[in-house]
Amino acid sequence: MLRKILNFDFPSMKKRLAILGSTGSIGTQALEIVDTYPELFSVEVLTANNNTDLLIKQALKYRPSIVVIANDEKYDEVYTVRKVMKDRGMIPCPGSELRLSSYKSTFK
Repeated sequence: MLRKILNFDFPSMKKRLAILGSTGSIGTQALEIVDTYPELFSVEVLTANNNTDLLIKQALKYRPSIVVIANDEKYDEVYTVRKVMKDRGMIPCPGSELRLSSYKSTFK
């Protein structure tokens, strides 16, 4: 039924998601749906404002291409996830790098 609602044409086709505010209540609920239907969704982007602990856990679990922390003061805490992911071989695509950015720095 969910495949029909999402208009999937091919069984192997996944919807690529950007979860804005992934550490908040709506973001965590969206990720619960991803957990329930992993064959339907892949997480490409995770963003959060301040909750670095949960954002890092989510990044390690969902292996997104981009992780954004909006609070510049928290950037160094989140940057540690890049090394951890690389060390564990969890880069999403061969040859790609996990890009970590600060919302304020990116959109000035």
